[in-house]
Amino acid sequence: MLAFAAPAAPLDGTMRGAAVPAQEAGETARADPLAPDRVLAVPNGPALVLEEAPGLPVAGIRVSAPLDLHRVDDARALVELAVGRARPLAELIGASLRGGVADGRIWYQVIGDRRDMDELAWIARILAGRPTRQGSRAVLARQRARDDRLAETPHGRVVAAIGGSGAGEGAAFARIERLWARTHARNRLRVFVLGAAAVPVALADLSFLGADAAGGWQGGRPEAAGREGGSEPSWTDASRRAGEPRDASGAAAPPTPAWAAAFFSLGLPHDPGALVARQALAAGLRDLRLPRVVLRVQHGLGADGRWTALTATARAQRDADAALAAALALLSEEELAARWSAAAEAARNDLAATAATPAGWLSLADRWHGRAGDVRGALARVGAAGSRERSAAVQAFESTLSRMGAGW
Repeated sequence: MLAFAAPAAPLDGTMRGAAVPAQEAGETARADPLAPDRVLAVPNGPALVLEEAPGLPVAGIRVSAPLDLHRVDDARALVELAVGRARPLAELIGASLRGGVADGRIWYQVIGDRRDMDELAWIARILAGRPTRQGSRAVLARQRARDDRLAETPHGRVVAAIGGSGAGEGAAFARIERLWARTHARNRLRVFVLGAAAVPVALADLSFLGADAAGGWQGGRPEAAGREGGSEPSWTDASRRAGEPRDASGAAAPPTPAWAAAFFSLGLPHDPGALVARQALAAGLRDLRLPRVVLRVQHGLGADGRWTALTATARAQRDADAALAAALALLSEEELAARWSAAAEAARNDLAATAATPAGWLSLADRWHGRAGDVRGALARVGAAGSRERSAAVQAFESTLSRMGAGW
């Protein structure tokens, strides 16, 4: 665990006029490394979540924005452009820099020496800043290539069918600009600060990230992504956009092996039952004896991160079909009940181990913000997940299951 305690300190609410602690945090710091010291609500600005972490030699800042219904490939291109802008400064101070799309949010994270907090805050502002066209051509080309590759493997086809990617279309800079203006409005951002940062300093350095909440977005409906509102994307639609798979020379790609696949939801990434069900599924898959089959499972897909893709590939179609059926049977009420207790303990232990690192703490604090209250609350909820959470996961699975492959 992160071995630090947080001393109590009064909130200075004089800067920026009316910064106040969010209701769930209270007005005094808590001596718990798994709970933030301060959660500040900045009027027309981001939510600031502060954990002083005394004794920790490093500091980190994470900025996250809601993805809404925008396409995941546009979001990935936006992140790559932002990380490219900020990388030279990060390299000057030896800071690590990461970004991505997870749990239905766009996120950026920088971690470095505690003494470089001012530089880390400046890097965070660069990451959340308006995208520029510098380097965009190469970034968009890589994104188009990634979309094209989705159609070349069975698992990639499943990922494309889930949605959130315009296979064959690629990201476009105009859409990326609109995505930034909408999702990075100042009052929609979350900023997590791990390490010594006095409240006045945090307010001064981090209250003005992103787009002006009043004028950054001119309206219009964002491009929808994924299975929202009961829509039903299909593999054939994604493949038609992508065209026939081709290799680098332009020749038709070799045929794929026999395969069967499915995609489904077990719940949102912050649902305790979904996390435990994922652990139970992993344990069940390890116990399956399928010598002629390769199984691949991937969680956290789609714009909101709720989707799971499961693919079975084999030489014979009957082997792939049988393997998929056996894997899906692991998510029945009976099978989950047999593994639930051990899976709940494993999920809680995984969360605790993740929270013991600076990067992990920032990530989990973001995932559970406003839901379990903090990482401590998340650990309690996951550890206590029982029959009600299990039934919710089974219901989500059964109501969203879609199959793919030669027989579907």
